Amino acid sequence: TDFGFFLPFADINANTEPYGAGRYLEPEHLGGNRFHVDFNLAYNPFCAYNAAYSCPLTPFENRLKVPIRAGEKLPEGDWVEKP
Repeated sequence: TDFGFFLPFADINANTEPYGAGRYLEPEHLGGNRFHVDFNLAYNPFCAYNAAYSCPLTPFENRLKVPIRAGEKLPEGDWVEKP
């Protein structure tokens, strides 16, 4: 993002629908202390697709107790690259 950060988060369905380590968002800075967060744009970290990547743990404060069914889902199949 132009503002320069990403927001890691996990929802209550982690490991069943989205990737277990969580997903990422890039909030749009609206000015001042305001941001636009669009869960439709949530995406999986690289480690969801390639075992050679390590992913940061989602901070406890960013673990939501509700399902977020928008955005990218858990990759399916046996196509994840091994190191």
